Amino acid sequence: PLCICLVICGTVSVSTFAKDRKILNDYAGEEKQVEVTVTEINYSEPYGSSVIAKTESEDKNFKLILLLPDSEAKIGDRISLKANFRETAVSTYGYNEKESYLDRGIFLVAEAEEYEIISRDNFILTAVFEKANAFLAKIVEDTVDSDTASLVSAMLLGNKDALDSSVRRDFSRLGISHVLALSGLHLSIITGLIGGILSLAQTPNRPKYVLLILIIGAFVCVTGFSESAIRAGLMLAIFYTMMLIGQRSDATTSLFASVMIICII
Repeated sequence: PLCICLVICGTVSVSTFAKDRKILNDYAGEEKQVEVTVTEINYSEPYGSSVIAKTESEDKNFKLILLLPDSEAKIGDRISLKANFRETAVSTYGYNEKESYLDRGIFLVAEAEEYEIISRDNFILTAVFEKANAFLAKIVEDTVDSDTASLVSAMLLGNKDALDSSVRRDFSRLGISHVLALSGLHLSIITGLIGGILSLAQTPNRPKYVLLILIIGAFVCVTGFSESAIRAGLMLAIFYTMMLIGQRSDATTSLFASVMIICII
């Protein structure tokens, strides 16, 4: 499994790099007419919004950051627009845009002055997960002070854009930006705490493992399906599934099995 996984990873990495480099060369610094579908809202306000969108081109499918002049676009909207494209970069405030989005496969920013919404609401489930994320973020915001709330929201719900630019800059300068990226660290702490509480409550093993697997799935969905969260979720789900059926499992096997599944997908 390790050798197969390494071969698949190497092949996927090389082909993905070549494809992404060609897309970057074709779009960066250009003005192009494209059709995209909104998959995530970064921020939305009366004077503009930032969303994550994926292109509808048959030959070139990729995600991008889309800057819009208003806040009319919603998750699931299909949009036609002419936009100026640029590569992600470090802003004048020290925010490393490239570092924040590259792990999600996003390396282009498109700024549109005008756009047309062709259709709406293609992703009903995504909208539900987005509302759940916003609901939990509101609970965090009402529970603790604003600075702590933005940090907790970033580390537990994946809302890194809620962080002040100076906080993101400080994490980057200290070399610990990875702490803000949802990964096995965060998911292991959450499942460990919940598992401990269930054990104290003397919950039988089978119901406990089933509940933990469901919680892992809900966490990955609500936090936006980031690659790091999916990898960690698959690892823990495999681990608990093996325990559920009474088989031995270990972290190394879970890691490479989850990476292989992600590569195949």
